[in-house]
Amino acid sequence: MTERDREALQHCEVGLQHMWKGEVGAAIAAYDRAASLPVSDETRELITIRKGEAMIAMDREGPEVSALPGIVMRRRSHRHVYMAASVLMRRYVETDDRRRAIFYGEIARTAAAALDDPFARATVLNYLGITMVADSQLDPAVDAFEEALLALDE
Repeated sequence: MTERDREALQHCEVGLQHMWKGEVGAAIAAYDRAASLPVSDETRELITIRKGEAMIAMDREGPEVSALPGIVMRRRSHRHVYMAASVLMRRYVETDDRRRAIFYGEIARTAAAALDDPFARATVLNYLGITMVADSQLDPAVDAFEEALLALDE
């Protein structure tokens, strides 16, 4: 990893901390600083996912939001697919497009399973289950919740 990649990832981490505090504007500024550095494709993709998430939180469109489906379909890394699909699931839940939300939730579910990260699996399964309940898909929702509990047992 280059020094520029490390510096960009530090800016990304600062942006994520701002997101946790609800400081979305400050997060976007941190992601913009990260994106201004010449970095690897993998680091640029992570920055795009993080900034896309912040833009969605602000109910704004932008090139980063538009790039998320491409990141999912490119499938460069399971982690990035999981992250981008989860962000898209949230976006479509918020716009009341549960069909698309569940579509991306299932992609995130598969990517999280490939990561062998129980917390990632439990997180996406819980959110997917909630979305399925809202869509009156009760049996699949129960399955998702049960799978989430099993992931937490790991």
